[in-house]
Amino acid sequence: MGAGQHKWLPWVPVALTFVVAFPLFYESFASGMEAEPQEEIDALSLEGAKRSLQAIIHVYLPDAWPFIELSLVQSIGMAVKVSIMSEVLTATSAGMSGIGTMIILSRHNDGGLETIPAYSLIALGLMIIIDIPFWILKKKKNEQ
Repeated sequence: MGAGQHKWLPWVPVALTFVVAFPLFYESFASGMEAEPQEEIDALSLEGAKRSLQAIIHVYLPDAWPFIELSLVQSIGMAVKVSIMSEVLTATSAGMSGIGTMIILSRHNDGGLETIPAYSLIALGLMIIIDIPFWILKKKKNEQ
């Protein structure tokens, strides 16, 4: 294989993360927009501002914010997991840096039986650090 054939490989984790996280985020935002009370939609229609930028910023976005928070809870943790997984699947050089790349490179360089569990524990700790604030946010949202 030539040197230029794998130029797109570093973008695979970014693309996979977007493909996984964006639909969750979009669906929650759309659900928030659909949950808008009919009387507010009617009031915006009477003023001719139903689809204006000001209506989105001042009416739709604040009302959709609980749905957006929920989508963040769901999508950020999933995005980090997919990012690490896709790095493991596509790591071909030391030019990429990330936990997944470190896992696959340690396997190729050292045999990896000592370092792979260490990197896996680092990834697990990172996931816990990322997920805990969002889990607390979700729990507080459910209590309201």
